Amino acid sequence: MTTSAPVGADFDRRGQRLDEQLAVMRQAWSGAPLAEDIGSVGPSPLNARGPKLLFGAFAPKALARIARWGDGFLCAALSEQAGGMFQLFDHQ
Repeated sequence: MTTSAPVGADFDRRGQRLDEQLAVMRQAWSGAPLAEDIGSVGPSPLNARGPKLLFGAFAPKALARIARWGDGFLCAALSEQAGGMFQLFDHQ
């Protein structure tokens, strides 16, 4: 296990943690109760899915996460340099 020293978290699970956190945030933004004993969180966002989420990444798992959760992609490479990266979004 590789840890991120400042927070003591498992660095190798950072993507999984982000997926878990995004699922909870989407639920909160939808107005649904977060748990049986926790009501909804407000105020509701203008967009039912919540605020627009923009991501930037290049690893295959991260690109799949962007396709699953993101509303936009920030790319720091020219399209010729990005290779087949953009096709991944078409297939997700």
